[in-house]
Amino acid sequence: MEKMEVYSDRFPLLSVRKQIAKAIIGIRMMCYKIIMAPLFDNISIFVILVNSFIMIIDDGNSEN
Repeated sequence: MEKMEVYSDRFPLLSVRKQIAKAIIGIRMMCYKIIMAPLFDNISIFVILVNSFIMIIDDGNSEN
């Protein structure tokens, strides 16, 4: 973020491009914090297990 404060160039709409870049950096930081949280791993494993269970049940019903 500090690099964006001192960045300058000769192209138009520099302030708009800086704001967009700051928003993108903020979103990336937030996504990184979510992904690195231990709860994210637990939720991911739970969703995979539930999905596998539903696929087993669905496959059993399609044979009839």
